[in-house]
Amino acid sequence: MTRLAREALRGRAQTVLGPVEPPALGPTLMHEHLIWDIRTPAMRADPDQGPEITLCNCFAINYGRKRKAPGNLRFRCEPTALAEPAALRAAGGRAMVELTCGGLDPDPAALARLAAESGLHIVMGCGHSVHEYQDPANKTRDAEDFAQEMIDGVQVGPGAPRCAPASSARSAARRPGRRRSGASCAAPCWRWRRRGLR
Repeated sequence: MTRLAREALRGRAQTVLGPVEPPALGPTLMHEHLIWDIRTPAMRADPDQGPEITLCNCFAINYGRKRKAPGNLRFRCEPTALAEPAALRAAGGRAMVELTCGGLDPDPAALARLAAESGLHIVMGCGHSVHEYQDPANKTRDAEDFAQEMIDGVQVGPGAPRCAPASSARSAARRPGRRRSGASCAAPCWRWRRRGLR
């Protein structure tokens, strides 16, 4: 996605498929989760991910008789997830705010596919979940870095490569694929600032 200037976004809502005029949103569900993983980082790292959820053990899992069932804390099935926005659209809804944010394994590409297939506007939240779900590398980041991540999520799109402030260059190096290093994009950052794009 191309970086959008603030002027291009002013008065518009940013959806996973691009900006829309506010009246296009219509009736909107304000806090939903379509694709998510609410296992903590410690749970994700555990090699024992518990039993596969089946018809035979789902009651025990749902009512706490089986304690370890991380599979019950993760949902990635797009065909099943599609039923929710499609049902909302059929009932007259036109938009949904999806708040699976940092720490809960958001999937912007999956949300874009669900929006395109269902015809529903999906607005993706930004930021990070509570402390227990934080990537340990976030401890070295400052407020400016988090703020820039959120601005980039709106202007470029979630997960887009972006410039890391000098204070977070160490944490950027620990998260390959998340963003380019400060040195490799210093010139584009300078140009964006000079043009008033950030």
